[in-house]
Amino acid sequence: MTDIDAVWTRVLPEEGKQLHGERHYRFPLPSGAAAPGKAAASNQPTQNDPSTLILPLHKLIQTLINAPTGLRSGPGMTVSAHALRLNLGRLRGAHFSLQDYNSAPSSALGRFRLEELVTMLGTLPSPSESRRDDDAPSQELPRVIMPGLEELIHELSGGESERHVGDHVSFDQLDLLFAPGTLVRYPTGLGDGSVVTARVRSCQFEERRSALALTGRVDRIFNVQLEFLVPLASARLGLIAFTETFSGWAASEERKKRIADLLIRPLRPDVDADELQSLRRAAIHGFSMLPCTLKSDAYRYLAYAPGAFVPHASASSTRGSALSGGATTGSRTAGGRIIVDGNMALALGHYPISGSSEADQALLSAVGRFKRAGDRAEGILVLPLDDPSAFDERLVPLLYPAVAGFSLSAKRWGHVSLCSLKEIRFNRSAFDQLVLSPERKRLIRAVVNAQQPGSGQEARTARFRDIIASKSGGTVFLLHGAPGVGKTLTAEAVAEMLGRPVYYVTMGELGTAVEQVEARLADVLELCSAWQAIVLIDEADVFLERRTSGGSSDILRNALVCVLLRLIEYFSGILFLTTNRVASFDPAVESRVTIALRYDALDAAAREKVWRNLIANISNEV
Repeated sequence: MTDIDAVWTRVLPEEGKQLHGERHYRFPLPSGAAAPGKAAASNQPTQNDPSTLILPLHKLIQTLINAPTGLRSGPGMTVSAHALRLNLGRLRGAHFSLQDYNSAPSSALGRFRLEELVTMLGTLPSPSESRRDDDAPSQELPRVIMPGLEELIHELSGGESERHVGDHVSFDQLDLLFAPGTLVRYPTGLGDGSVVTARVRSCQFEERRSALALTGRVDRIFNVQLEFLVPLASARLGLIAFTETFSGWAASEERKKRIADLLIRPLRPDVDADELQSLRRAAIHGFSMLPCTLKSDAYRYLAYAPGAFVPHASASSTRGSALSGGATTGSRTAGGRIIVDGNMALALGHYPISGSSEADQALLSAVGRFKRAGDRAEGILVLPLDDPSAFDERLVPLLYPAVAGFSLSAKRWGHVSLCSLKEIRFNRSAFDQLVLSPERKRLIRAVVNAQQPGSGQEARTARFRDIIASKSGGTVFLLHGAPGVGKTLTAEAVAEMLGRPVYYVTMGELGTAVEQVEARLADVLELCSAWQAIVLIDEADVFLERRTSGGSSDILRNALVCVLLRLIEYFSGILFLTTNRVASFDPAVESRVTIALRYDALDAAAREKVWRNLIANISNEV
C-alpha cells in the first residue's frame, strides 16, 4: 500500500472566515497538492502505522462538491458552509461506511464499503482490481479513519439528530430523519401491499434554479439513497442501491408533515418496534425459502398461499422470454405449488417486479450487470447463500419480499410473496392407498426408484444404455384403461411418494401446429428434466395416434407423431402416458415405453376400498 503523506483535519470553527457574508471552511492541502480542479503531485497521504489506514477529508469534500465553488485564499481549500450543509447527508454516509467497515473489516459488507469509499476518493485500487487478488495470503486488515469527519458533521448539524424531529418533520429536516443506517419502510409496488425494509446509505439536498430565470427562484429537492437485498440467482443475493427524490413541500419548506403519512418513512425503534419485529421475522422466513446451493438442483419445490402468486405476461413458450420478464397480468391465482429456481428465472428474464419504480429499475440494472460479470459485478455486493460464514447478519432485514418462480398450478412464470411460501407436506401414503394389486405396486415402485438420483442404479444399468449417449435413460409408463380407474392418480401418487413435482401436459397448451408443439413440448421436457419433475401426458392418443398415408391432414398428423416420439426418446426423466384408446397408438410407441399397465374397471370390492380411503382422508383432515 502506498504511504500516506499527511493526516487531514477540518478547519476548527474559530478558523472559519466570513467571506461575502457567509461562513466558509478551509481544508489544508498536502504538500504538492493542487487547488481544486488542478492536478496534484500526489493524492496519497502519508501512513506510519500499518494497522491504520488514514483517508483524506479534503478528497472527500472535493469529490462530493465536485470542484467546490468556495474561494481559495492562502494555503488550503475553502468551501462555503452552505455547500457543505447540502451534502451533510453524504458526509454522514461516508462516516456510516467507515463504521460498517471497522465493525467487521473481514466481512464482505465491510470490504464492499471500503472499496466504495476509496474508489470514490481515488486513493486505492478499484473494486474490480482488488477483487482479482483472491489468492493473496490473508493478513490482518487495517482500521480505517478519516480525521476530522465526525467533528465536521457535528459542527454542520449543530448537534441535531433524528431524536429532535418528533412526530412531524419539515422539508429541511429530512436529512435528520433519513440518516445513513436508518431502516426505511418502502412500498414494493407489487400490488399486494408488501413493503421492503430498505436501509439509508446516504442522502443530500440539491438546489435547482427555476426554469423561469426571471423569478430567480431556487427549487430544493431531497435525494435519499436506499439499499436492499434481492435474489439475483440461486444461492446469490445482491445488495443494490437506488435513489428516491422528495420535491419541496408546497410553497414553504417550513411546513411540517406527519412522519406516519409519508409514503416512504423511517422505521423508528421507539415507535415502530412491532412492525420492525414483524418485518424481520418475515425476512428470516424468506431466507429459509430460498435455494442455498449452486449445484444442478439449485431450486426449491414449495407451496404458496392463495393470492400470493402473480403470473407474468404470457410468452411464446413455457420457458418464457426475456421480453416478458417483469411484465405481469395483474391477476392473482389460487394457492398451489411452485418451483423457485433463481438460475432459470435469471436466464429467462423473469424478475419479481411489477412496474417501473426506481427500485424496479435498479433491480433490472443490477441483474444486467450480474449476468455480465457474475459475483464481480460492479456496484453490487453479491452475497453467497451457500456460504453462511460470508453472510452479514446486519443485512437480514433488507431482504426483498418476493421472488420469481414457475407455478406448476398456473403453468406460468411469475413472482410470489416469500412470506406465503412453505414446505410441502407430501402425502407419502398416497401410493399405498392406490387400489392396485401388490405386485403392480412393487413393480412401479422398483422402476421409479431406479430413476432416483443416487439410487446406485447408474452403474448397474450402464451396460444397457443406448449406444448414443444422449438418448433417454428415462422411464416411460403407458397406463391404459377405461376412464376413472386410477391412471392419472397413479402418476400423482408416484410424485407424492418421491416428493417430486408433477407437470400435466394438455393439448390446449401445446397447440396443433407441428413447429409449435415441438417447441413447447421441448421446453416443458427441458424444464421438467432440470427440476426432476414427473411429466403426465393425459389422453396421449391425441398426440400419438397411428400414422396413416392419405391427404395433407395425415401428413401433418404423421409429422406430429414423429416429433413427439423423438422428444420422448430423448427425455431423461419419468414420463406417464395415459389413454383409454391404446389400440389407436402408433406401433413405434411400444419401443419407447418402459412398462405398460392395463387398468381394468373397478369391481365392487375395489370401489368400496376407494370410498374407505376417501372417508379416512376426510376424517384425518377434520
